[in-house]
Amino acid sequence: MGKQVVMDASNNNATRERKRIDWLDWVRGVAAVSVMLHHFAEKLSPEYADFSRTYFDMGRAGVVAFFVASGFVIPLTYARQRTDVFFVRRVTRLYPLYLLILLITVLVQPQGSWSDPRWWLEIALNATMLQELVIPSLVGVAWTLTIEWLFYYQQIGAKLIGVLEKSWVLAYAWTGVFVLMVIAEYVTGSSLPITIPCLLAAAFLGQAFSMWYFGSLGSRAFLTSLTIVIGVLAIASASRSSVEADVWPGPLYAISFVGGLAFVLVAYLLRNKLRLPWAVWLGSLSYAVYLVHSLLTELPDLTDSAPVKWALAGVGIVGTVLISWFLHENLEQKFITWGRKYSPRQRNYSAP
Repeated sequence: MGKQVVMDASNNNATRERKRIDWLDWVRGVAAVSVMLHHFAEKLSPEYADFSRTYFDMGRAGVVAFFVASGFVIPLTYARQRTDVFFVRRVTRLYPLYLLILLITVLVQPQGSWSDPRWWLEIALNATMLQELVIPSLVGVAWTLTIEWLFYYQQIGAKLIGVLEKSWVLAYAWTGVFVLMVIAEYVTGSSLPITIPCLLAAAFLGQAFSMWYFGSLGSRAFLTSLTIVIGVLAIASASRSSVEADVWPGPLYAISFVGGLAFVLVAYLLRNKLRLPWAVWLGSLSYAVYLVHSLLTELPDLTDSAPVKWALAGVGIVGTVLISWFLHENLEQKFITWGRKYSPRQRNYSAP
C-alpha cells in the first residue's frame, strides 16, 4: 500500500467535516448566479458591458470559482470509487440535462440547415461535450463542460497509474502550458485557447486545496502552489494586452481569474461565520442554472424598449431559477439516483 489517495486516509474526518463543506455549496450557488446575472446585465446595460470588458468580468470569475470547487470535490469523490463507477455516475449526472438543453437550443435557434450533413455532424460533436476541442459550442456556456471532462480524464489517468494523490502537481504543468501559449500568441499574433490550461490549472489548484483542507498535503506545499500558480498566471495573462484587446484584454483576464480564486478563499475564511441557506440551495441547482439561463438571456433582445428589456430580464432570471428547480427535481435527481442504482457494484473498495 502506498500513500493513501485524497480523503481515503481521512474518511472519518471527512464525515465530521461534511457540514463545513456547505461553504463550497454556496460558492457554487453564488458562482452560478454571478454568471447568470453577468449575461443578463450585458444585455441591459452598455455601461456594464464596457466595465466587464475593461475592468472585471463577473461571469468569468464565477467560472473560475466553479472549477476550483470542482477540483476540490471531484478527487474527493473519485478516491472512494472505482473508475467504472465514477464514469457512469458522472455521465448520468451531466449528460441528460445537457442533452435536453442542446436539443432545445438547436430546435429554437438552429445555426445550420437540417438538410446539410455538416449541421448534423456539428450537433453530434456537441452531444459528446468535447466539442470545444474541434468546434465552438452550440450551447453558449457549454465550452466549460469540455474543460471539465478534460479534468475528469486526467483524474482517471492519474488513478489508473496510481498517482491520483500526486496529480495536483498538474497545476504547475497547466500553468506552464498557459505561459507557453501566451508566448506563442506574442510570436504569432494569433489568439490561442489559453482558457483551457487556465481553468485546468484552477481545477488542480482546487485539488491541492482539498488535500490541504483534509490534511493530505502540507501547508508549505499548498501555499507554494497557490502563490506560484496565481502569480504566474496573473503576470502571464496581463501580458496579453496586444491579443484580443477589444474582447478580452490581458489585465482583465488576470483580474477576473484572480477574482474567482479570491472569492473561493474568502468563502473558506468565512465558512464558520457566514450562513447562506439560499445560496446552498442554489448550489444544488447550479448546474441547471448555468445551462438553463443560456436559453433565456435572449429575452431582452426581443424589444428595443428599455423598460420592457428590464422586465423581460426579470422574467428570464426568475424563470431560470424556477425551471432549474423543476429540472433538478424531475430530471437531474432521477438520473443521479439511476446512476447510483445501476452503476457497477463495488463492495469494500479501497483505492490502490
